[in-house]
Amino acid sequence: APVVSDIPDQTIAEGASFATIALDDYVSDVDNTDAEMTWTYSGNTALTVSIVNRVATIGIPNANWNGAETITFKATDPGGLFADDAATFTVTAVNDAPVVSDIPDQTIAEGASFATIALDDYVSDVDNTDAEMAWTSSGNTDLTVSIVNRVATISAPAEWTGAETITFRATDPGALWDEDAATFGISGCAAGAAVVEGNPTVVTANTVQTVSISHTTGSGVDRLMLVGVSWNSSNASRPISSVTFTPDNGTAVPLSQVISQDHGTTTPYRYAAIYSLLNPPSGQAGTVTITFADGTVTAGIVAGVANFAGVDQTTPLGTPAGAYSPSNDTTPTVTLSALGGDELVFDTVFLGGNPPATLTAGAGQTQLPDWNVTIGNARGAASTEQATGGSVTMSWTAGASSLWVIAAVPINPSATKMCKLTMVVSPVGGGTTVPAVGIHPYAENSVVNISATAATGYEFTGWAGDVADPNSASTTVTMSADKTVNANFAPLCYTLATSVAPAGSGSVSANPAPNCNGGTQYTHGTVVALTATANDGYSFAKWTGGASGTANPVSVTMMDNKSV
Repeated sequence: APVVSDIPDQTIAEGASFATIALDDYVSDVDNTDAEMTWTYSGNTALTVSIVNRVATIGIPNANWNGAETITFKATDPGGLFADDAATFTVTAVNDAPVVSDIPDQTIAEGASFATIALDDYVSDVDNTDAEMAWTSSGNTDLTVSIVNRVATISAPAEWTGAETITFRATDPGALWDEDAATFGISGCAAGAAVVEGNPTVVTANTVQTVSISHTTGSGVDRLMLVGVSWNSSNASRPISSVTFTPDNGTAVPLSQVISQDHGTTTPYRYAAIYSLLNPPSGQAGTVTITFADGTVTAGIVAGVANFAGVDQTTPLGTPAGAYSPSNDTTPTVTLSALGGDELVFDTVFLGGNPPATLTAGAGQTQLPDWNVTIGNARGAASTEQATGGSVTMSWTAGASSLWVIAAVPINPSATKMCKLTMVVSPVGGGTTVPAVGIHPYAENSVVNISATAATGYEFTGWAGDVADPNSASTTVTMSADKTVNANFAPLCYTLATSVAPAGSGSVSANPAPNCNGGTQYTHGTVVALTATANDGYSFAKWTGGASGTANPVSVTMMDNKSV
């Protein structure tokens, strides 16, 4: 019979692998070679054994299995005689870290509550139960996290809006851990920031004493209207004597001078000035009139009117500041100090030249749309910048050295929470909206009426965004957060059908080819040339239907469906 010697036990840590066993090393037989032995095994339950070419491989059911099993290996010779030996294979336990899966983000409206989080649903650990996990959180500043019995509750201060990312960590009894981060946001509108409402109205004038600007006031809450003027009166002193706003069919209302900064020398006379009207009537069309003292301004005037909302109605403005260049240079600059850190700073700047060079607003500033223009020897521009600290420097870069004058004022915010409604039209030129395209601030949770009117040749197809009725041209938006709505329009398309009489007498060609609805129709207003070609034995006589007369070719304008 063969003799099987001691096959050694093996002990490994969880996650490792047993060494293979060359069974030839553990058998001897005076009558037979190693290769004539037949090896079998028994005793294993969870472990697996594979014997190939008398080499035994012991397998583990999974990477996290631990325990011990005794396996008996039997060598049988060709005559049926055998011997065996048992070896114990042990996998010692190793603490595995828990695995935390994706905890979902949450976004709620202001006033609502975050859903509680059953943290047991987001952790797994092969070694420990959910109840053995210790949960902690980090990353929150304003939000509060409470974890009781492995259920997390997230709460926010009253009227808080914003978002914070909170990391949840699960730690097992062996101090191994895993974590996952989730973002918790509350949508709403910010308090403490005045905002520009819509786009400004900007005009240029020259060799006049009075400038008139057709302008419609804003419709947001806590309104303010500012007028900025930049002008060059050459060698004559021409300060502003008055600025008024006259509502259509109404009485003129005087604006207050905020600051009028001149160049600081007797001559030349260069100016930048700001005037204000607190709480103008809402959405009122009218005329801003600027009158200069002592005669006409002969070297250029740039004037603009901007609407603001979310402005403190008791103390709307802080202390203004102005500056000018003692000599030609390229950096119009003024600094406002002693700010509270929540003001919106408005500035207007004058730049001289023949012609004036370009002006580029500083990195932190937002140039107001269309308010950077020239006339004569004057360029005027305006911008805003949100203060975040105790001072703000308004600066511009000129394309060439010249004399400049700059004036600025901080606008104090109201306590009203303001939501921004951004109106968009697609395609550009497809129609108009009320409120007009641009950004319009409204009090939080106010209901805003909006409407869309198609331009000639277009039709309204619907709103994109959070509106009450996306299919109605007139609908509403509830300002529970900043929102963007898009009025969509599509070109009107018409069918042009042609035929000949009698049938087979000729043909009609059209130029251009159809250009709408995949080449099957024509857009509104397309002029199409029709050419009649007679077959042999026929001659063209006249057009009937959607065209008339005997001219060939003939033109038809596609304002509706036509049959010719």
